[in-house]
Amino acid sequence: MNDPAYKRVLAHSRIVKDLVIGCIAPLRPPGWADTLDLTSLRPFPTENISDQLRRRLSDVVWQLDRRTGKGAPQTVNLVIEHQSSIDYAMPLRFLNYASLTYQRLYLLRWIAEIEQSARSREL
Repeated sequence: MNDPAYKRVLAHSRIVKDLVIGCIAPLRPPGWADTLDLTSLRPFPTENISDQLRRRLSDVVWQLDRRTGKGAPQTVNLVIEHQSSIDYAMPLRFLNYASLTYQRLYLLRWIAEIEQSARSREL
């Protein structure tokens, strides 16, 4: 099966839930999967613009909430990549995705602060 076909299959929340329960949870400490709120599973946008201004569609990424019992839930990013062979650069790619996500959130927060500042000056 090719990569686009895998991406299409993994675009369904039910498939991802089964993947988490059947493949990931057994590898974690007992009770870990019980802290996951699988009803909060939501797709995460994967389109990025590189430094060279080229459009990139990355791997399948889902977000879900994890209840810790300490206030607000934590957000867990689940990156799913189909590989026909081992990709030793995957940790670096993941760091790149995390960095791009942080930059996007920082930029959105910065824009919101500027807009709020402009509105307060208008009053």
